[in-house]
Amino acid sequence: MNNDNIYEFVCFETLLELKDFRQQWDEFAKVFLDRGVQKIVLNKKSGEKNKYRYISKKLWPLDSFQDVFSEAKIPGSFAASQVKVVPTGGYASVELGHDKKSGKAEVTVMAFVHDDIVDLKKLRESKLFKAMNIYEAFYQNSQYNYIIEFFTDKTKQDALVAEIKKEFMKAEIGIYAEAATIS
Repeated sequence: MNNDNIYEFVCFETLLELKDFRQQWDEFAKVFLDRGVQKIVLNKKSGEKNKYRYISKKLWPLDSFQDVFSEAKIPGSFAASQVKVVPTGGYASVELGHDKKSGKAEVTVMAFVHDDIVDLKKLRESKLFKAMNIYEAFYQNSQYNYIIEFFTDKTKQDALVAEIKKEFMKAEIGIYAEAATIS
């Protein structure tokens, strides 16, 4: 487990289209950049059955991480808008297999896993994704035990989702595409 950084995932439930959502999200993201976040990636749902419409992943250096999980501490206009903010907690990276050099995937299948044990060897054997990032709960108040990003092509996304559902009994799975990055 890499303990140099903390990844904070924040999910958003809303009916807002990307253009309208981005106006609020940009304000939200800038507050965190001022607090020490190194990078924020916004993903937008690509599949129809996703629980969350948008997911934000913030990269914090461990020494500057701030507990902003409670809604009372959510900055900007999200606190009183058409957006439900769902903080999931802080996570440490177990494996970061995806980087810009490994090739751009068309979509990211994200699994929010409640299961206690993840069989990494079995996951790595799949031919349905190009790379994966695995994050493990760093704090006890994290909503999931693991968050796993699988980077794949659209042609393989449905088969990958089916495979993930067989592997994890307790997981929320969604298909997303990167919508913005701020650093």
